[in-house]
Amino acid sequence: MTRAGIDSRERILNAAGELFAVKGFAAVSMRDVGKAVKMTPATLYHHFDGKEALYKAVLAHVFSTRAADIRDIVSEGHSCDAHSRLETLLAFMSRLLLEEEVLAQLLRRELIEGDPEKLQYLAKELLQDLFDDLHAFAKQLSGRMRSDRFTLYAMSLVFGFCELQKLSRHLNGADSDTGDPERFARESATLLLYGASTADKAGG
Repeated sequence: MTRAGIDSRERILNAAGELFAVKGFAAVSMRDVGKAVKMTPATLYHHFDGKEALYKAVLAHVFSTRAADIRDIVSEGHSCDAHSRLETLLAFMSRLLLEEEVLAQLLRRELIEGDPEKLQYLAKELLQDLFDDLHAFAKQLSGRMRSDRFTLYAMSLVFGFCELQKLSRHLNGADSDTGDPERFARESATLLLYGASTADKAGG
């Protein structure tokens, strides 16, 4: 593909990502995407076979690079100890969901809408390798707790923390520093590691 072709594809993916994030898959047409990038539908079909193919390409475009960044944090070759890497991981993932609205909104929509085919694509094609690496990393930390559960609990803490930010600002008694990713990472790492160290063997 030529440089111009790569640039055009990038423009399409970025514009389509914003549209899908705001409106959802069903409400966006190829014509809408074409208008956003000032291209005809025919030109779009030169790059993508259809809306389904475009949507999958958007998911890959949005998630793959960030998944690679996360996998680098938990890699065995990383210089920090496992506890420090857990804090770094939790802080990075929370900042990611708080700062990258397109990624956060696409993930949010998929989880809420629950389309089995799209969730399967997201899980198997884009996130499975990441989950495997997180699972392997969790084995270093999970103590008596099953490492797959440790991984899912960590992911749940991150997603819940980010999703509740807008609400927590309006709750009386909520700490004004609640939304700090670094503080969240420190406290959540302690919570996870304490839970892992005290988990009942029979239920862990």
